[in-house]
Amino acid sequence: KLISNKLLKKNINFCLMLGHQNFPTQIDDLNLNKIKYLKQNLKCNVGYADHVNANKLLSSFSIPLLAYCYGAEIIEKHINIDRKLKKNDYFSSLNLNELKSFVEYMHTHSRSIGEKSYKLSKSEIKYNAFSKKYLVAVRTLNIGDKINESNISFKRVNEIGINESQYKKLKNKLLNKNIAKDQIIRIQDLKNG
Repeated sequence: KLISNKLLKKNINFCLMLGHQNFPTQIDDLNLNKIKYLKQNLKCNVGYADHVNANKLLSSFSIPLLAYCYGAEIIEKHINIDRKLKKNDYFSSLNLNELKSFVEYMHTHSRSIGEKSYKLSKSEIKYNAFSKKYLVAVRTLNIGDKINESNISFKRVNEIGINESQYKKLKNKLLNKNIAKDQIIRIQDLKNG
């Protein structure tokens, strides 16, 4: 903490890299929660130096993503031409031909974090609207028929119509058009007044 405070006071831009370098690092030894701890307590940028077994691509890709989700601003990843050559750090190094997939994985999947504020996405809003039940005719209805519990029901349909709370205000309104059985009833299908 003393060193990070000195660097911060001198306005030196630095990133503290969290990493546990075994040969390779075991999953149980990672403790990625340290990233949050360091960010909160040292008030500095924190990165993650990855040394998990590169032969286990799922872990080798997902652990750095988890570190990013915990707040790591920089991800260190070792690269080798071929792990079979057993050069330095080969146990945690991606082969050169795996690098593109790793970068694509990080860019694509990191978008799942979303925003810090809680607001519904356009997709969630659209899903919410289409997952609701809307007013439909339970039998063929004719112009001038009143809509009420004896001739309507609420079902999930592929379009937005009159929901249950809106229906309470529209109960006993007259239809201005014929409606077939199981067809959705919209506000514009009702006479004004």
